[in-house]
Amino acid sequence: MKFLKRIEHYNRIIAYKILKIILNTPQIEIPIRNTNINNILILRYDAIGDMIVTIPMIRLIKTNFPNAKIDIIASKKNYDIAKSEPSINNCYIYDSSLKSFLKLRKLKKNKYDTIISTVFNKKTKAGIIAKNITNKNTLIFAELEEHRKNLYSAFFNAQVNITKERYKKNMLEILCIMASRIFGFNFDEN
Repeated sequence: MKFLKRIEHYNRIIAYKILKIILNTPQIEIPIRNTNINNILILRYDAIGDMIVTIPMIRLIKTNFPNAKIDIIASKKNYDIAKSEPSINNCYIYDSSLKSFLKLRKLKKNKYDTIISTVFNKKTKAGIIAKNITNKNTLIFAELEEHRKNLYSAFFNAQVNITKERYKKNMLEILCIMASRIFGFNFDEN
């Protein structure tokens, strides 16, 4: 069994190195300090509670970029919550099917400036979804997993370090901290 795990590990490394070359995702420093943010896409295609704790992050972004259009990719489970949030312009459903994935490709025409994955597990899936709808100038962000940083750099322009906060704060605070680190605005935890 250890032998198979080792083979899987090395296959993953090789696959990501090939993806890194093919996708050619430039790494950037955060915060991005770009006040010309017009079009943001949030990935949140998981559970209802996850969407609920993501809404304050979306409101924080909207407060700092009032003219920005914020869209979200939701799941069938959490779509209604996202749809009822006034800070969100458009909601799209992703249900993990190939048909749903291919439908998301149409979002490329929206020319997103920024895509933020708030799904902290299955980052490869989030990276593939994001790369499926990006243009050459789209910046893609995710949470940093230190031991897989090099692997995930194939998909994400920057990975946000929230390691200190990850198990000390609640997810609502973590997401707001993540957004503040991406865009460089202040977040008062109170």
